[in-house]
Amino acid sequence: RGVGADWRFTTKDARIKLRKLYPTTEP
Repeated sequence: RGVGADWRFTTKDARIKLRKLYPTTEP
């Protein structure tokens, strides 16, 4: 299990998804 790599990928993917889902949250 690549926790470090998985965490990075998950965080990056989550950020992109959150941005598309909640564009209003952006500053």
